[in-house]
Amino acid sequence: MAALAANGGRWLRNGAKNPAPKVSTGNSSFQYVGSFTAEVPSRRFLKRPLTVTSPEEWLFALHSRGVTDLSLITNIAIGGPLPPHVASTFSNSGTWALLATGNAAPTVWTINWEVGDRNAPESRIWSLAASSWRGEGYEAPRVGMAEARDGVRAALTESRIFAERFDELRSWASWFMTAETLLDDATPSAQYHRDLLPRDASLDRRQLAAPARIRARWHELVHGARGRSPCSSKRLVTVRSCRR
Repeated sequence: MAALAANGGRWLRNGAKNPAPKVSTGNSSFQYVGSFTAEVPSRRFLKRPLTVTSPEEWLFALHSRGVTDLSLITNIAIGGPLPPHVASTFSNSGTWALLATGNAAPTVWTINWEVGDRNAPESRIWSLAASSWRGEGYEAPRVGMAEARDGVRAALTESRIFAERFDELRSWASWFMTAETLLDDATPSAQYHRDLLPRDASLDRRQLAAPARIRARWHELVHGARGRSPCSSKRLVTVRSCRR
């Protein structure tokens, strides 16, 4: 979702003048995705929704319906007894979504991940299905860079301290320490998902996103690639100001 918000959102804000970003084939966030489908509601009453089969078609469909921005939001209510920091370790249980805004009523989009063909070429086993509902009451986050940086730094420090408390996690503490240094690095480069942001994103945004990607990778590995974590820190890293 972050890659769609960062790349697709920028394309929409620029008036969709250039070809849509090739997220499905050119972004590492989609490297294990085999299929993508979405039903885009029609702007006309009683008309059937449009079914699209790629993120690029979806972005074009949003643009044609008056959408001018796409933002990542992290305050979606979830059901069930688990607190958000635990629920987020399960597939399809996070509190994040995409908010499409513009010349029509805002729309909230979530993406459901399901395992499709386990023997798919290049390990593209995931099938994604995007669905939406009206987004009244939601708005794009307006977090300043300084506030976001302080939040990420605090989350990384807390995660490092947490990892140092357990022998089985102590080796991960160095990951968090490295991530903290990226917040002040003049040439920040994360080990994973370096293409999450557009190539010409500003330095402060790249500094903010780089450590979050390292922590996300730790989260993914410890939790067994969308499995459940035996020990989760209560603070979530959410990069809410990666807007161009």
